[in-house]
Amino acid sequence: MHSLFVPIQVGDLVAVQPPRQEPFIGQVLYLDADPNGQHTSNAQVIREDTMAIISIDPGWVLDRVPGEGPVCA
Repeated sequence: MHSLFVPIQVGDLVAVQPPRQEPFIGQVLYLDADPNGQHTSNAQVIREDTMAIISIDPGWVLDRVPGEGPVCA
């Protein structure tokens, strides 16, 4: 898991590095935060290469990527 937490928001285009997998670019569709909104515990992204919607650990996000993604404005 990536050691630095990158703050993300719905609509962000992000570089994602799951464990033991190749990194990919995706757009954030959904965030699930703890009750006081301090920590994001789960996220859903749409992969730019396959258009698959997957759940990710927010700790897998390497960085936000400039530009607009495939679905959200």
